[in-house]
Amino acid sequence: FHMYLLVALSPLTGGLNFNTLKLGAVLESLAGIVAFYGFGHALIGDRSQRARNFGLLVALMGSVGLWHLIVTRVSLRIMLTPLVTTLLMWALIRLIRHNRRQDALWAGLIIGFGFYSYQSLRIVPLLAVIATGIGIVWCAQNRNDRMLYLKNFMIIAVVAFAMYLPVLRYWITDPQMYWSRVASTVVGTDFNCAEDSIECVSLENPAQIFAQNMAKTLLMFTFRGDGNWAYNAPTYAALDPIAGGFFVCGIGAWMVWSIKRRDAIGIFMVAALVIMLIPSAATLARSNEVP
Repeated sequence: FHMYLLVALSPLTGGLNFNTLKLGAVLESLAGIVAFYGFGHALIGDRSQRARNFGLLVALMGSVGLWHLIVTRVSLRIMLTPLVTTLLMWALIRLIRHNRRQDALWAGLIIGFGFYSYQSLRIVPLLAVIATGIGIVWCAQNRNDRMLYLKNFMIIAVVAFAMYLPVLRYWITDPQMYWSRVASTVVGTDFNCAEDSIECVSLENPAQIFAQNMAKTLLMFTFRGDGNWAYNAPTYAALDPIAGGFFVCGIGAWMVWSIKRRDAIGIFMVAALVIMLIPSAATLARSNEVP
């Protein structure tokens, strides 16, 4: 999608050039800020002034956050990840609370759109599975409610799969190209690697590497961030000290509150945070690139 957007914008900037990249980045970043607002509003779950204020607070923290600014300035398709993830979380939170068909339709469309943005978003269908399970276990009052959650999940699956069909055709036509990036970063080999290729890596203890990568990924928010100078001030944390402090305190308070009140949305938020860190932690063959 990112590439098509740039082509569509190119007549406004005199062709594909640096200005095209900047304009596309600005538009996608602004769309992300709107999504932050809707996500914050959905967390409160009503139409009160408190919900609107919280939505504005989330949008403010997201718009001035270092990580969001960095991925915007890089202007690669990775910047669609926060937009798609936030929109999907918005839809799934509403689905858990209200169990309505329109929220399932939106979730399916967003998941389908995610297939055309960035590879790490291939994991987001798992969020729909978790949301459905939480709805059935925590929110359903009777058998009819549980069946409705399952029907809505089927709607998500059908809509997302329908949008995935062109990508499926590409997978079938050229599986080597489709899986090449995943193969080289996760399992340490590509489909055409030679024995002396740097892409051929032996993973002696993948579980240990994954655990170490997950620990480094969890620490990227407040302690040690990406070391790649092209995308970040080397090793600078993803959140500045103020935002990082809010993040740590908020995660702790949210987990305690969710467990004590058995809040379905709180439990979903914690599960979603862990799930969305898996693509980074799963870079087993290139753990030096984590986070």
